[in-house]
Amino acid sequence: MSPIYLVNFFDIFTNPVKFITDLIGEVVKSIVEGILNALWQAMVLPLVKAFIIDPSNPEKPLGLDLSTLFISFQYTAFGLLMVLFMIRILKSLRDNLTDEDEPNYPELLGSFIVSCGLIFATPYIINNFLIPANTGIINLISSTSIGAADMGVITKAKFSDVINFSGDINVWVQIIIEIVLFVVFILLTFAGALRYVELILLYFLGPFFATSYINRSNLYPTYWTECFAVIFTQSLQFFLLKLAIALIPSGDVLSATGIVRIVLMTAVVIVGVRGPQILRQYIRGAGISSLASKAGKMMMYRGMSKGGSPSK
Repeated sequence: MSPIYLVNFFDIFTNPVKFITDLIGEVVKSIVEGILNALWQAMVLPLVKAFIIDPSNPEKPLGLDLSTLFISFQYTAFGLLMVLFMIRILKSLRDNLTDEDEPNYPELLGSFIVSCGLIFATPYIINNFLIPANTGIINLISSTSIGAADMGVITKAKFSDVINFSGDINVWVQIIIEIVLFVVFILLTFAGALRYVELILLYFLGPFFATSYINRSNLYPTYWTECFAVIFTQSLQFFLLKLAIALIPSGDVLSATGIVRIVLMTAVVIVGVRGPQILRQYIRGAGISSLASKAGKMMMYRGMSKGGSPSK
C-alpha cells in the first residue's frame, strides 16, 4: 500500500508538521521493511534452519564432505602419539640409568594402547551419542508449545508479518522496534554459526587431544567439557529461539507488557549468544566431562574386545 494512504490526510490542514512527519515515516518504513523482508527471506531463515534447527554434522558441514581430511588428522594424531610414546620411553630409560625413578613400563604401554583407542573412539562418541542426544532434545523442545506463538512465525515470507502493531503506534516507533527485533534474530543465528564452527574445530582436534592421555594430563577431560558445552548449546539456542518467538509483542507494543516482552526477548538472545560459556560452568560443576572421558575408554575397550575399531 502506498504510504500516502497510511496517514491522516486531514492533518495537512490541522497539523501540517505531523502530516509531513507521518508521511516521511511511512515512506521510510516502506523502505526499511522492504530491505528487512528481503534479508529475512534470503539470509535469516536459511541461517536459522542451518545453524539452530537442523542437526549439526561436523564431518559433513552443510553438505561439504570432510571425512577424508579427518582421516588424515587421525593418522597425524597417531604419528604424534608415537612421538610422545618414544619421549616417555627415553625419559624412563634415563630415569632408570640415573636411579631417579623406577620406570613403570606396563603403565606406559597401557596408556599408549588406551590413547590409540581414544583417537578413534572420540569421533565415534560425538557422532553416535552426543549429536543424536542433542537432536533428540531439539525434537522434544520442538514438540512442546510455548505461548501462543510458535516456530511457524519465523517461517513467514515477510519479516513485517512477524510482528503486528496496533494502529495508534507511532510509525517511527514501529521502525525502531522492527530493526531491533531483526538485529535480535541476526545475533542469535550468527551465534549458532559460531557454535557450528567451534564444533567442527573440536571434532577435528579430538584425535590430538586424545593423545594427551599418554601423559595422564587433564587436557582430555577438558576437551570433553568443551564438546558438551558446544554440542548442547544448539539445544539451548533452539529453546531460547522458541522462547524469544513466544515473547514477540503484538498490538500495543508500548504498553508495560509490550516493553517488558521486548526487553526480556533481548535478554533471552543475549543468553543464547553466551550459551557455551553458561553450559561450561554447569558441566565443570557436574563432572560430566570426566564421565565422557570414561565413556570414551569404555567404547574403546568394547571395540577392541570385538576385534575392530569403534570409528565410523
